[in-house]
Amino acid sequence: MKRTSFLLVVGVIIAVLSLGYLGYQVFQKSSLANEAQTLDKEIASLNNKILEYENNKIMEAVNAKKLIQDLNASTIIWSRIIQDIKAVIPVTKEGIPLVDVLSYSGASDNRVSLSMKTSPSSEQPYIDAADLIKAFNDSTRFIDAFVPALSSGMDSSGNEILSFMLTTKYVKSDSDVPVSSSVPDVSADKNGDTSAKKITR
Repeated sequence: MKRTSFLLVVGVIIAVLSLGYLGYQVFQKSSLANEAQTLDKEIASLNNKILEYENNKIMEAVNAKKLIQDLNASTIIWSRIIQDIKAVIPVTKEGIPLVDVLSYSGASDNRVSLSMKTSPSSEQPYIDAADLIKAFNDSTRFIDAFVPALSSGMDSSGNEILSFMLTTKYVKSDSDVPVSSSVPDVSADKNGDTSAKKITR
């Protein structure tokens, strides 16, 4: 009887241990499954972040390229404009510019303003101013040349000199390679450009 009781107790202990081990195994499998599920979610989240990062980089590259294209389309080459201005200014048969450019200023919309005065040696300063406006209007590189007012004065020798502001708009061409979008306001070279067209009087 005692032996039977002992075997029963041992059997119960073994059964309890087996159930405990089985429960532990089930718990372990459940924990591993939860960890695997959590890991899968983290991997998916990382993949989404990587995809979002790559998409943002692509959009940044596209936007940067578009910005460069827009800047290239709107950039003005002021050194080229100044050269073209000097080339348009009429000169006498002796190669003397009819007017002196005192300063240049411009805006990003290609609008240019020129502070000018007629030459002290001119005998017909008003005609010179009219010839200047006509030269800009006849040029293929400038449009809408306009002088709102003329201011008359005398130099120390008694020669009449006209001072005025000429506004015009520069017409860009395919040969204008963008290099700078800055807008200068600089003093002009009063020697003019002897390559400009001559007016014979």
